[in-house]
Amino acid sequence: MTDTPEQPPQQPELTPEQEAAMRAREFHLVTAGRMDAQITHHYLMERMEAFEDSLDENHELGVRLANSGIAQTIHIRGIAYRNPNLIEFRGQLDGGEMVDLVQHISQLNLMLVSVPPVRQAKVYRVGFGAHREKLPPIPDEGLPKDPPTEA
Repeated sequence: MTDTPEQPPQQPELTPEQEAAMRAREFHLVTAGRMDAQITHHYLMERMEAFEDSLDENHELGVRLANSGIAQTIHIRGIAYRNPNLIEFRGQLDGGEMVDLVQHISQLNLMLVSVPPVRQAKVYRVGFGAHREKLPPIPDEGLPKDPPTEA
């Protein structure tokens, strides 16, 4: 009798559908727990800061929902996120009313627009400067029952 190492059992050939399902499960395991909203928030902040840098001193950042059919502009005052998939925009409408828009990251379809300020003497900048208004953090457990309060 000769000593031969044991061979692992042969795996059966997978069909293309089984291979695709296995890759999908592996992808889900790898991406589970990702910070998609945080990544999206970071990108939006960089993009908005770059847009603001192109504005003159008489205009500020506005956002329009590109897919809603509504021509309402939101004068952005802050952005928050809640992982894994919610982004919150805080701002004012043209008439000065405060609004919070909560969107799933898969539904984001925004137009950045240059707008004159809303009934105020000074143009507002969302960017990363010291004058930036901070939204309170959104708790990790469950959505808040009340909208965040002004800081």
